[in-house]
Amino acid sequence: MPRRLLTLLLLIFSSSLAVADERLSNGTLQAYWRPYWDVDTREYQPDLQIRYIDHRDDDQPRRIIDIHTTASEASLEAFIHQHFDHLPDTFFTYKEGYANQPGTAIVPRVRRYVECDSLYYEARLISFTADHHSPISDQDTLKDEEFAGCGDRHPYVASYAVKEGVSTALKSAPNEGGRIVHSLREGELITRIKSINSEWIYASLYSNDIPIRYPETKGYIRLKDLTPVD
Repeated sequence: MPRRLLTLLLLIFSSSLAVADERLSNGTLQAYWRPYWDVDTREYQPDLQIRYIDHRDDDQPRRIIDIHTTASEASLEAFIHQHFDHLPDTFFTYKEGYANQPGTAIVPRVRRYVECDSLYYEARLISFTADHHSPISDQDTLKDEEFAGCGDRHPYVASYAVKEGVSTALKSAPNEGGRIVHSLREGELITRIKSINSEWIYASLYSNDIPIRYPETKGYIRLKDLTPVD
């Protein structure tokens, strides 16, 4: 093959690769723990995941792009520590909730597909550069999440039901001496706000508006009185 033709083909191939890469620059990389409980043991085994949330200031649909990675949990944790400015206290301690970091992501290609009548997006992350001065707030991101596919708007939210035959309550403090804030009946749903220790969580009554707006009724409750709702 003539050298000039080979050079031209290489240039075309290189250009096609460059075009395939997509720069996502107006959004937030979100790391979160997707709650999961083992079917048999009911042991809490959350899955650490990341996604890129395109931000818009208008009412146009956003893209919530799931980032697929083969990295181990330890490697993903190291990546998060390296790139995120702020992590909630319980994020790694109790493996719960989410953390946001505005910035620019480079992905090779964004794939889209339809599931349960919703449009989903996924990609592989090539690189990420944090933006330490972005005006995008956590509240902006919560609103953006409303455009995610069915069941994935707020995948880090964990809810529980009061166990059968159990009489319990939301309390003013994480101990037996705490004042009763709200009595709970069997089967009533609550949503975890954060873990306090291995025995108690801070929670609210369940609402479809969570986590954008939590009900005013909040309190501490023992985990042993609850069963997780998948």
